[in-house]
Amino acid sequence: MTNMISGIKTSKARHMKRIRDLLESMGYVSGLTMLGLPYDWRLHNDDDPVTRMIPEVLKSLKELTNKRVVIAAHSMGNLRALNAIYGMTAEFKDSHVKKFLSIAPPFMGVVQPIL
Repeated sequence: MTNMISGIKTSKARHMKRIRDLLESMGYVSGLTMLGLPYDWRLHNDDDPVTRMIPEVLKSLKELTNKRVVIAAHSMGNLRALNAIYGMTAEFKDSHVKKFLSIAPPFMGVVQPIL
């Protein structure tokens, strides 16, 4: 999956390889119709540049494909994606977002929080 953020190595994200392989078998093209947005988990949602760039990425994908985008988020990425989605107008969401797929979200917290 093409990394939209420079300086972050995606080789550590091997757990996403199976999902990427499945999407590629369905016809998605890495770097064109399928993009990875890794983020710095140490930053608050409001301070995260990746969260702020999600609407622009959605606009670009919609312009490129002329289709609404499926957002798939994993673990803490769900909180980042939802934070961005909550900041969008209803009109923007209706015209740019087809679905939101939440994979292993921490919506009910975690088993043992890090203190």
